Amino acid sequence: MNQKKMREELLSKINSDSQIEIEKVERYCLLVKHFAAIERKVGNNNLVVVKNGSQEYWKVNPGISEMNKINAQLINLGKDMGLSAPPGSIQGDDYGAGDLV
Repeated sequence: MNQKKMREELLSKINSDSQIEIEKVERYCLLVKHFAAIERKVGNNNLVVVKNGSQEYWKVNPGISEMNKINAQLINLGKDMGLSAPPGSIQGDDYGAGDLV
């Protein structure tokens, strides 16, 4: 992902006269940077080996939970900036009650 292009795109979608909106974009970009760094470290290692003395066991990679936290922050910040479409606003939403079954 080209973070410079993403930043430029986000800045084009906000009121550039508002310092608060600019701060939100900067925060969003920083979170994306942190997410990418953790993602590189985690890689395909969903589980890690923990050694405690003579004991050895597997546990979920703690980086995954950190990625989930950052992802939630990105979603919330994106909603706050008006980046996500409200439900039903996407064209082609021809869903009915029968689709839930």
